[in-house]
Amino acid sequence: MTRDTRGHIIQPKNDVPRLVVIIFGLAGIVAIITLLGLFAPNVFPFLSDEQSTNQNVTWLTRVWTQAAPSPDAVETLAEILEDNGITTVYLETGGWHGQTGDYIELPYTQDFIAQFQSFTTIDIYIWGNISGEQLVDPTNRQRLTAFMEQSLARYDLRGVHIQTRSVPTDSEPFILLLRDLSSIITGDLTLSITVPPDRPPAQPDIPNGPSVASNLTWSREYKQRTALNVDEMVLMAHASGLESDADYELWIAYQAEAYATLLIDFELDTTLLVALPTYEAELGHDPAVENVDSALAGLLQLSDQNIRQVDGVGLYPWEQTDLFELDAYWEQWVNR
Repeated sequence: MTRDTRGHIIQPKNDVPRLVVIIFGLAGIVAIITLLGLFAPNVFPFLSDEQSTNQNVTWLTRVWTQAAPSPDAVETLAEILEDNGITTVYLETGGWHGQTGDYIELPYTQDFIAQFQSFTTIDIYIWGNISGEQLVDPTNRQRLTAFMEQSLARYDLRGVHIQTRSVPTDSEPFILLLRDLSSIITGDLTLSITVPPDRPPAQPDIPNGPSVASNLTWSREYKQRTALNVDEMVLMAHASGLESDADYELWIAYQAEAYATLLIDFELDTTLLVALPTYEAELGHDPAVENVDSALAGLLQLSDQNIRQVDGVGLYPWEQTDLFELDAYWEQWVNR
């Protein structure tokens, strides 16, 4: 094996066993992953008993809730998450029905939640999604809110996490959704949402990828309105379309600073997290450019004042996060 300039092992992505393959492979794979959970702390120094003081999160996709979960796999999952300082998971428990338009629960949600909570005290937020086009229809907003309300009543959860896509700046339907969701968030529960990066960046010296619709960049005023209606914002600073890790580091530092300074200037106590991309190549996203190493290198360029506004990071998503990405996350962020 070879190492890069930061001392991390370099290995092709396809050679690294992905967690989703390990867990949902053929018969006998569960035994392998159980051994991994038992012996990984001795092999990888970042899997230790030391816990992070950060509010670090990850996304658990529907692979856990659309098929019957294995107790051994769930226990191993809980152990690895705890060992890596993950305090919260966003769990995908439902989706939009293609024919009826309803937002429906996946069949093994209850089984997974029960098993997971028997092994760990890591917080669970229900992870839902909605697009800018869907937001325009009040029925969609009502359906999503009703689903979240029912989930909070049925399960012992810590909050709701809404992933948004292509929400234009100054979208009143989005603010209406947030207010509806806020009405069901009682006590110490949390309303968490994803927020977009600026495309293009306002500063001309910041690298910019292929142009997208300009109205998808939220104005500072709209970011403030959004922050006032939620408890937690997760910056999804990826899919930049950039072609070098140096450019991406500058780009993500700018994106995180934009939200950090917003919270400081308006004296907002909204929690700010930054997602670290671990997913496979897609349009606008090259994993050789956008990855845990480069995202954290950019994030750590922030001033001390701004970095203090970042309450944690998130591995997006967990099932496509490999052991080398966990190593980088642990050494560069949790154990920094």
